[in-house]
Amino acid sequence: MTAEQEKAAALAELSARLRAFREEPAAAAAFFGEKALTQWLEPAYDMLWYGSVCEKVGRFNGLAHMIYREGSPVRALLEKYMNIDQQVMYLLACVGTAGVLRRRRDSIQLILPVTILGGFLYHMIFEAKSQYIYVYALFMIPLAAQGLCAVRDRLQNAWRGIPLHRAG
Repeated sequence: MTAEQEKAAALAELSARLRAFREEPAAAAAFFGEKALTQWLEPAYDMLWYGSVCEKVGRFNGLAHMIYREGSPVRALLEKYMNIDQQVMYLLACVGTAGVLRRRRDSIQLILPVTILGGFLYHMIFEAKSQYIYVYALFMIPLAAQGLCAVRDRLQNAWRGIPLHRAG
């Protein structure tokens, strides 16, 4: 197949897919919803999946084997930890982003939230692998730190308002 034939086939397939999405908006919403979930809610960012693929050719032993082998208790524990870690990071990054939006003094503070939002939109249109989302997780760390500080400040203020003993 020539490059021109490949281009024509790709454009025809893309047009057909866009037409199908236009005709069935619910199917389009389901497709993009599933795409977002599989990209952004895979806490290992495909690392464990790729490791288990390599493991099948016998390259790993010891701890690496326990981490990458599907069904391993070590891997199951690691996946649970990473899932909780990712959820906490996302939650704290949302809190941190809300703080940035609430008190922004200049546009430089919007760089991380805008970059993450742009990455989300870009990857909704183009390639869909969670390994490409990892860089945005790194960008969320400073926002999550700001969120953690905001939560700490709220808890400290609430704690100060609680009387330590009853009067009378």
